[in-house]
Order: sequence, then C-alpha cells, then structure tokens
Amino acid sequence: MNLIEGIKIVTLETHVAVPGATRQLADWGAEVIKIEAPTGDIWRMYGANFGIPTTDEENAIFTIENSNKKLISINLKTEEGLAIIRDLLRDADAFVSNVRYASLENMHLDYDSLKDEFPHLVYYHFSSYGYEGPKSQRPGFDAAAFWASSGVLKDWSSDGDKPINLSTAFGDTIAEGNVLSGILGGLLYKKMHDGKGIRVTSSLMASGLWCNFSNLITGQADYCPMAQLDLHGGMDSSGKLPVKLGIPFANSYKCADGRWIYVCVLEHTRGVKKVLPLLGLERWVDDPRMQSLVGFMFNQDEFYPPIIEAFASKTSDEWLRIFEEADVVLERVAEGAEAVYSEQAIANDYVCDVEFETKRHVKMVNPPNHFYGIETLPTKSVGGIGANTKAILKEHGYSEDKIEELVNAGIIVAKD
Repeated sequence: MNLIEGIKIVTLETHVAVPGATRQLADWGAEVIKIEAPTGDIWRMYGANFGIPTTDEENAIFTIENSNKKLISINLKTEEGLAIIRDLLRDADAFVSNVRYASLENMHLDYDSLKDEFPHLVYYHFSSYGYEGPKSQRPGFDAAAFWASSGVLKDWSSDGDKPINLSTAFGDTIAEGNVLSGILGGLLYKKMHDGKGIRVTSSLMASGLWCNFSNLITGQADYCPMAQLDLHGGMDSSGKLPVKLGIPFANSYKCADGRWIYVCVLEHTRGVKKVLPLLGLERWVDDPRMQSLVGFMFNQDEFYPPIIEAFASKTSDEWLRIFEEADVVLERVAEGAEAVYSEQAIANDYVCDVEFETKRHVKMVNPPNHFYGIETLPTKSVGGIGANTKAILKEHGYSEDKIEELVNAGIIVAKD
C-alpha cells in the first residue's frame, strides 16, 4: 500500500529545493512526471564539480533529488512541445515549478494562463525572492536568496569572522520541506473543496527568514536587552551583546584528541548548574555575573578561557561519556563521510546502499519521513534525459508513429 497512490504531479523543475520535494512524493506513491529540456536539468552536471560521475549510468548527486520519477524531455521552445505539456496536465493533480516566472509567462504556463483551462490543478511555484519588490525578477540560488538575504550567512558566523562556508544546497534542502508542505496543503485543499485547484507559492528568501527567526527578532532595537541593565562593560554601536565566541552552553569546543564536540543546553541557567560542575568550574555556579547570559557576555574574557581549557583537557570520547551520564546533550562533530556510516543512521534506515549501473555502491541519504505500515519506494538510480518519454506519451494516447514524428522533428528526446 502506497501513501498517496493515484496522485499525479507534473513538474518543470531544476536544481534541488523543488525536485527534492517532488522526489519524496514519488517515493510515497505519486506519479511524478519530470519535464526536462533536450539538454536536461543542469543539476545533472553538478557532480562534476566534485570529480564524481555524471553519466546516465551513475549520477549520485542527481539521483538523490530525482529518484523514482518518470522523465520526459520536451523542446519547450516549440508550440508542439508546449501542447504536450498541456496534454500531461489534463488529468494531473498538480503542476509544480521553480522556473523563473517570467519564463513561465512566455510559455503560457503561468497561473493565469492555466487556471481556466485546468481549474482542478494545484499550481505550486517556487521562486528566489517572491513575486513582489525590487528583487522579484532576480535569479538566486540558495547561497544568495536563502543564506545571504535572510541574514543567516552572517548571523551564524563567529563574531569578526568571514561568513561561514556553505554545504552544497543546504538552504535548498531546508526549503524543500516548505515546498513539500505547500504542495501537500494544496492537495488537501483540493480534496476538501470538490476537486478545485489552488495557487501556492514560497521562496528561498522566505525559507531563510523563517529559519533565522530568532536573530531577526532579537536584532531589533526595541528588543535590545541591555538598555535597562547596569553591567560592567558596554554595548557596541548597534546595541547588541558583545559576543566574541558565541553562547557558552550552546557551542562547539575542541577536545584533547583534536575532535570537536558541541554542547547543546539552550537555557543559560541550566547550563550554569549542569555544565559548569562537569567542567570542574563549580566556583562560578553562584557567581551573580553568571546568572544571566547578558552577565556572562559582559565578562566573557574572564569566563571563556577556563571553559575552553577544561574541554581541551579530555578526549571527545570522555566528554561523551561524562555528559551522557549527566543526561546533558552533547555530540561529537562528525564529518559527512563519517556520518554516512554512522551506526545510528544505519540502524534507523536514514541511509541506504544504492548500486548504480556501473556496479559502484554508494551510500545515499534516505528522505527523512518514515511511515509505519506504508510502503515507500527505495532510492534507485535515475535514468538519462528522456528515459521515459515514449512510455509517458503512449499512456497519454500518442501513437508510435506520432512519437517517432516528434523525435525526428526535435520536439522530444526519447531514449527508451
């Protein structure tokens, strides 16, 4: 039994945020038809940046976002090609895209061009910056629209450092969850309103702002907590806390074995009572300056060096054991190549082994949602451009002769 069997979704998508969301829908049993231009989704070639295969037989980077979809390749610069898309939409439940909206308007695939002909469609469009404002027509990848424009890129860096180094498509992958919920919300609306479609949208910038909510709130002048306090030290010109090394009990520290650990105690007062004794710094537990985060920050030049030295005195294994016994959250900072072989990840089926046509086995990450008692499709290698074109068109009433005619005319690419 599949979770959403019978749902049909047509996508005109590229890169990560939208393809990752529709991949999960495909895993859950939806028929997801991915439209690619004759040159294919540009994300097919991204693995070349890391020196890994990007062939039809082995393309791990592309597979993670596109497994279990049906692939059709259409020349979108032709009227006949655009007519094929309309044929696909006639019995579809949703049309999903992150192509720039101006391009969709040029192809008459924007919402206003489709709503009367396909009133049943859930129309989901994902953009970089939203439809309004001075940046509405600007292109943007996750590093720009998610990280930089939302403040996350700077707010998450250490004070005085350059902005943090970014993992590939990290912001896209976070936004993917918002895309997924938006599509599902649209499908739920359709179910509850007699098959009527709805228009839904989100953006990378919206997702970045959503994730950075705490810094956006606390950074506002009206919420500056020091204005009413009489403490040693002073504020900077913006009225912010003088943060040099970050929050003391939600921070990373280097251990004696060269590994880093991350302590994660969100309440400052709990950190004072629980963490300081574990570090042998009981003398500060009742220090008035230590009783608030503000007080700590104004005296961090005194407090931080002993904390850093304490963590450096033991190995990460020792600290893991000590904090586990005290029931305080702490984790060793893993590297990606290490995390994929994690005993915990394997035990929970968070990763899987995928064999490509080249016979190479690659550890791949599974989508994060697990449904008990429901069959979901496993990760499998994605085919080449137009891998399912013929099969899809036959299902939509195209004859073998017509398909051959379209291939010869350069309207479609078909490899099957």
